[in-house]
Amino acid sequence: MASILQNDSDRARFERMIRDYYQAVDEKNLPALYALFSDKIRYERAGYPPIVGMTAFQTFYEVERQIVSGRHTLFDVVVGDQSVAVRGKFEGTLKDGTIVQTLFADFFTIVKGKVEERYTFFEGLHV
Repeated sequence: MASILQNDSDRARFERMIRDYYQAVDEKNLPALYALFSDKIRYERAGYPPIVGMTAFQTFYEVERQIVSGRHTLFDVVVGDQSVAVRGKFEGTLKDGTIVQTLFADFFTIVKGKVEERYTFFEGLHV
């Protein structure tokens, strides 16, 4: 796989893209969120079967996701040659009213300027 970093500005551009993703999630701005992802998205998240394709991805965010509201705090966003890694904390409320707090790590693979793969890991919770 070729590097996603073609020039000096790419590192900052991909970091901003991933930060924009978390902002879109926290603000429930689904059109902005979907615009960052490839139609071929494959998303693996603890506690869920793999989510493959934009339709399944949209169904996850609009119907299946157990989180009703919350905020991501990012500790690290690291842009590598082919992916972006994120470490952070999530605090929020589930659909059943449970208040949760967990550390997480996300790994994003970017192809042609869009996220094509995402892997999410949580500390002790499946949210």
